Amino acid sequence: MALQWQLVMVVLLLHEVKGTQVKLNNGGFEDIVLAINPGLSENPKMVDNIKVRLLNAFPIKVEYLLDPEVFHILDSFPSLEKCMYINEISERSDPNQNMKFIYDMVEEASSYLFNATKQIFYFKTVKVVIPITWTPKPEYRRVTKESYEKVSEMHCCCADVIVADPFVKYGDEPYTLQYGGCGEKGRYIHFTPKFMTNDNLISVYGSRGNTSYLNICLRVVEFAVLLLLFFTGRVFVHEWAHLRWGLFDEYNNDAPFYSVGNNKAEATRYKPNSVYLNETKVFEFYDLALLESLGPKVYLSILSICSSDFTGKYIFRTNEGQIRACNIEHHTQLFEVGCEFIPEKTQTTPASIMYMQSLSSVSRINITCSYNLDLLFLYFIQVTQFCDESNHNIKAPNMQNKMCNYRSTWDVIMDSTDFASSSPRSAPPPRPTISLLQTQDRVLCLVLDISGSMNGFDRIYRLRQAGEQFLLQILETGSWAGIVVFNSQALTKTYLKQITGDSVRQTLSAYLPTAAGGGTNICSGIREGFQVFLKKYPSTEGCEIVLLTDGEDAGVSSCFAEVQRSGSIIHTIALGPSAAKELEMLADMTGGLKFSATDSLDSNGLIDAFSGISSGSGDISQQSIQLESKGRQLDRNKWMYGFVSIDKTVGNDTSFVVTWSDSTYPPRIDLSDPKRKTYTQTDFVIDNTNIRTARLKIPGTAEISGSCRPKHLGTHRLRTTDIDGWLNYKDYSYSNKWLCHCCLNSTTASTFREKLFISRSSICINFYFYIFQTGDWTYRILNTHTEVQGVSITVTSRAASATVPPVVVKSYLNRESNMYPNPVVIYAEVSQGFMPVIGANVTAIIESASGKSVQLQLLDDGAGPDILKHDGIYSRYFTFNDNGRYSIKIYAQGKDETVRRARRQSQALYVTGYVENGEIKLNPPRPHPREDEIQANVGNFSRTASGGSFVTTGVPPGNPPDVFPPCKITDLEVELSKDKEFLLSWTAPGNDYDMGKAERYEIRMSENPLELRDATFHNATSLNTSGLIPEFAGVKQSFLYNPENLQRENATSIYFAIRAIDENDNVGETSNIAGVVLLPDNTSPNSSSDKHMPPCIVKATLLLFLIMKTVTLAP
Repeated sequence: MALQWQLVMVVLLLHEVKGTQVKLNNGGFEDIVLAINPGLSENPKMVDNIKVRLLNAFPIKVEYLLDPEVFHILDSFPSLEKCMYINEISERSDPNQNMKFIYDMVEEASSYLFNATKQIFYFKTVKVVIPITWTPKPEYRRVTKESYEKVSEMHCCCADVIVADPFVKYGDEPYTLQYGGCGEKGRYIHFTPKFMTNDNLISVYGSRGNTSYLNICLRVVEFAVLLLLFFTGRVFVHEWAHLRWGLFDEYNNDAPFYSVGNNKAEATRYKPNSVYLNETKVFEFYDLALLESLGPKVYLSILSICSSDFTGKYIFRTNEGQIRACNIEHHTQLFEVGCEFIPEKTQTTPASIMYMQSLSSVSRINITCSYNLDLLFLYFIQVTQFCDESNHNIKAPNMQNKMCNYRSTWDVIMDSTDFASSSPRSAPPPRPTISLLQTQDRVLCLVLDISGSMNGFDRIYRLRQAGEQFLLQILETGSWAGIVVFNSQALTKTYLKQITGDSVRQTLSAYLPTAAGGGTNICSGIREGFQVFLKKYPSTEGCEIVLLTDGEDAGVSSCFAEVQRSGSIIHTIALGPSAAKELEMLADMTGGLKFSATDSLDSNGLIDAFSGISSGSGDISQQSIQLESKGRQLDRNKWMYGFVSIDKTVGNDTSFVVTWSDSTYPPRIDLSDPKRKTYTQTDFVIDNTNIRTARLKIPGTAEISGSCRPKHLGTHRLRTTDIDGWLNYKDYSYSNKWLCHCCLNSTTASTFREKLFISRSSICINFYFYIFQTGDWTYRILNTHTEVQGVSITVTSRAASATVPPVVVKSYLNRESNMYPNPVVIYAEVSQGFMPVIGANVTAIIESASGKSVQLQLLDDGAGPDILKHDGIYSRYFTFNDNGRYSIKIYAQGKDETVRRARRQSQALYVTGYVENGEIKLNPPRPHPREDEIQANVGNFSRTASGGSFVTTGVPPGNPPDVFPPCKITDLEVELSKDKEFLLSWTAPGNDYDMGKAERYEIRMSENPLELRDATFHNATSLNTSGLIPEFAGVKQSFLYNPENLQRENATSIYFAIRAIDENDNVGETSNIAGVVLLPDNTSPNSSSDKHMPPCIVKATLLLFLIMKTVTLAP
């Protein structure tokens, strides 16, 4: 058994490297998915910008103003194009103007990325997912495995780039959602429609992608060379570096400046020094073989095109609207609060991609050569790159230094698997290609195991309960569904039916199996599922199978090749401890979700698994949201208590479902709404075909806002603007029933007469409607059976409004296959729209295949695996002691006013203005939503979500020794007190990662932060920590260090790092490195500064080589 799991693990590990949605092929990124949110209105301009910029893969236009003989000479050198990295392209008309903006952005980003990564990486293929709500076009193909969103254990969002509205009015900053630490991939890039279409934002964030020109004018008389370079697509490359390589920003909005000496401060950025020439290194970078192939008479001349200053001005805007130079504050030696750096718009110094990506690095370079030179060639290398070890600023207090222990961005990229498997190209990359895909109606088939083993542990009954919940409540309206059952053979119970209402859902539920027997042939069930699809469609591409089985099958691999060719997606549910180990392979090779459920009566795992299979369309208003899911094994006459908080963002189509395992009559159910109206088991509906399930559907919606909505209006909601006059009164005989009298205005009346079934002359109607009671609903369930039985409750609802996003929780793991003793990191993102929800109580329940469960409280405190405090991402380490499958369920609870929305903390740098020809030209002030919009109290809410399943291997038999060290401390900070003492503070780690209490600490300091990394930590100066006792994990600790004989020289920086050790001498990873600048005591009073800010200098050279050959040129 252990060997079989190890073989499965090998396949899963290979899939993690090679089977992700984005693939890397010889430096080219393939299958990048860019998805448009279905809530966006169709916008031809936005789609235009997508497409044109992808078609023009290389945005460099070359114009030769040459004598024909010279042009002929240039053509005679086949290596010229390789030397120059230039493609000559002609003007092209766009056959489809509907994708212009995205095409522009991706195409130019590809060229920019290629040059920035030293001719290694580029964008090769991109798939754009068009919403189903947009007008179909012949060039739109059906989506297969691509989607806007897929929530699972390793896929918080399926699309790499999403285009969607922000939740609040002002929120157009591009950003990348990052869960993990340095070098770990992010979740997605978010662009807003306004960012994609509003050219006014280009000066603020940088180009989405604009046509770049490289004009080479070789005039015969004087051989003057003029280069005009405008490299763009920067924002996309900046965000791609976050997403793909786990880089962090080289700016810090919270600490925009840092002191470098007496009355000297600099902006938090990259290294402020000039370029240096290192001939050997330059030659390592260029293709020497190519240059040498031109012949022995080549003369190389290396000229720097980078100046020593990244120029600009420090300004302060007064309340009167005036501008003055910034002052340096005496006590901090930093610029005053409110100081801004305004860069020169025309820079001759290259900019770092992870800093101010909005600026052009080089605007104009003039080089004049003597006309008697025979011939001139140019070899240009992109000037704006990622900072490397030679020019990375280790003094800046930015996130890149904090998260990556002062490593440069290029160093992190070089450590990636992408870099290890790629090499520089000797020729320009191919033009990016794009596929336009459109979301279609969901097509799904349940393929369910009815072999003999399904009779054990009430599995066949639990399957029917969970399958019914999926068909009646989870599966989206408009979807097509069929049902196949299998044992040793497969049988179609029903072909595809479109869900148009509750009657179709009930019809489908009636086909769920009630009996089991026979052997297990999984492939037969899969093949029969394919035939269900082919009965209606010409292909199985993009269709989904939900495969549930509890048995082993040695022949599963026999249909792997057929499955891969099908283009279908297979979601797998492993029921019980003996389900086939190959299920994970089927899900991985098709891009499906993976779930597992045990036979424990103390969980609701099977219903949770089915509830986690959402469409991923991005239309949250159509998706079922699970509010509560709880299961207990109850003794006779024992109660299960609880409550569920139903907030104002949900309440539409709310359903309470109670299931039980043994008795033929329902348990006692007491359910009370916030107004104390009580529902009992007599109010619940029990289906005669499923006597162990009781359902209660509550009519109404969570928010009416004065509008009147008769039942026969369907999805058409009347607004107050449609009504000339209206009134309503409450019918107290039914606590949420209201009588509404509406008089429609003439325009609305003519539109809705037929839908309202009223006479042509009437414009007034009376009807009842229901308002759903938001707040805490309490429940009590009593086991009235004579024996012990399992009881569960599931509560689901839908969004109250199509325009107001509900609070949702999504789960994610750092890896889906884990080898002992590596820990699993469990993440849960709680958000409303794209805004983080902070202050929630988030818990993860991890259940092994044997039914043992562990409960972990997930934290958003910026410690341990949590990289940012208060970003709405809650996390925790989990260490395991069993091999096999584990399932995860997330609970999120919001109570009182401690729960609120917050800003995204990592966003593209907003450039407030430029200096152009000596004149300061300011961009509009950064728009900020009102604090009450952002930090509004979310209120009480309840959410649960399945986190899928993962597999573990390598746990030794018996009682393995303690091999788990304390986790890395990630929030170390240091301050210099007035008494010249260093105050260090951090969050205590645990004994086993973030659980328990460590045994001791080791703290070291150095003037060189690089010395404090893991490999050289022992070389740094050790501090006496004998009196420092570790606290339990999560407790804030501090340490006061009074140095002896420490010289307070001007601008000397002292750095500290700490690590924890447990009682078995397991040593934790070295913490983040924290530093402080020592300043002399006699600092002068406040002074002003109007100095320029020099940035990181990325070495870039213009190589001029002259071929000594006689050429006769016309005068």
